[in-house]
Amino acid sequence: MRQSRSQSRPSRPRTFRALALCAFAFACGGATKDAADAALASPTRYTGVLGCIDCAGILTRVSLFKGDSFLLEETYRGTRDGDRTYRSTGKWASLADATDPAGPRMLMLSPARAGETRRFRVLGDTALRQLDRLGREVRSERNTLLTREP
Repeated sequence: MRQSRSQSRPSRPRTFRALALCAFAFACGGATKDAADAALASPTRYTGVLGCIDCAGILTRVSLFKGDSFLLEETYRGTRDGDRTYRSTGKWASLADATDPAGPRMLMLSPARAGETRRFRVLGDTALRQLDRLGREVRSERNTLLTREP
């Protein structure tokens, strides 16, 4: 004997409610890939004064452009030679953290010329936190946060 349609499948309202609840729970769980990628939607600019060992701070601006290009501007404030500004360009990518693929995304800035790849943790749609060369949190009392400009 064959089961009727209503017995073999849940009703549409119940299925819809279950899907909506799953989507809500997933969205509230932190910076997902989609939320992080939306936060990095181009053009976007993040700024802040990062800590510096031998200067008064590094005014840092990260501008992300359509496609995958970026401009990084860093002004070292209060050096013995005065303020010094450096600019670099290259490609950016949003990647999952290898240690926690479901967790927050990582922004990688790879310079076009020889230079060090920069890594930042994407904090929702409002900020980036500077990471070390291995992609780990920087342990410092100095500022490591860049905030998104409106």
